[in-house]
Order: sequence, then structure tokens, then C-alpha cells
Amino acid sequence: MFDEIIKKAPEFIKNWGALIISFLSMLVAFFSLVQSAKARKQQRKINEIELKLKQFAMDKANKEQKEASAPCVQARIIEMGKRDHRLKVWNSGGKTAYNVNIEFEDNLGIINMDPSKLPFEELEPMKSFELVLLVEYSALRKGRVLTVWEDENHKRMEKRQMVDI
Repeated sequence: MFDEIIKKAPEFIKNWGALIISFLSMLVAFFSLVQSAKARKQQRKINEIELKLKQFAMDKANKEQKEASAPCVQARIIEMGKRDHRLKVWNSGGKTAYNVNIEFEDNLGIINMDPSKLPFEELEPMKSFELVLLVEYSALRKGRVLTVWEDENHKRMEKRQMVDI
């Protein structure tokens, strides 16, 4: 029986071999086509994500550059002696701040002894000024200070900060 199969094998291969090889080739080609389509779809998703990341990074860099070039006014209370207090106000931004004003929130019990200095007309970058303060004996030990200013386009800006005495 085995001998018979071996004798008929060349005839079978001759008649059906080319067809079997063609069918196997077609299966391999179809499998390659499916894998290629999956790879293209995945590559498209990767390209979209990469584009979104680049846009996000560019937006972040633009925002940081804009913030660095904008004025930013800050204030701190400095104790010069036992009863001598000053409010130091400075512009840590990259542009000039205009019409700088200070407001004490939370009814701190602090009196500005230099009211003629406010509003401070122009505060250049990295420049500062000081106000002499009178602190009441019953004043709160901490509270909020609101700094208000305008940028070069007259847009109102403000910053609330916690201060301690």
C-alpha cells in the first residue's frame, strides 16, 4: 500500500502540485495584505498622536514665552525691626507694569503710611518699591494681599498672595 502511494505521488504532484502551491501563495499574500493594512492603520494613529504632541508642546512653549514676557507684580511684608514693617512690591515679569496698586484683604489691621505712592505709575521689570506700613497690635498674623496692575495694552491683571506679619 505504501509502495502504491509512492508510485502515484509524482502523478498527483504533476496534476495538483501547481494548484496547491498557488493556493498556499495566495494565502501568504492575503495574510501579508491584512498585516500591512493593520500596520498602516497603526502608523496613522501614531502620526496623529505625534502631531497632537507637537502641537501641545508648541502651545506650551508659546504660553510660557507669553507669560515670561508679561508683567507679574508680587508683594511681601518685611519686618525691619520690632515695630517697623515694609511692603516690598516688585515686578518679576518681563514687561513694565502700569498703575500698580495694592489692596489688603481680610481686614488685616495694616495701614499704608505712604498712600501718595499708589498707584505706582510704572514698574519696570526686576524693579521694586517699598511702602511703610503701620501694623496694629491686634492685627492678624497672616492674610491676603491683592496686587493689581495693567499691562502695556491696559489690560487689568491681578495676583492674590498670602502674606505673614
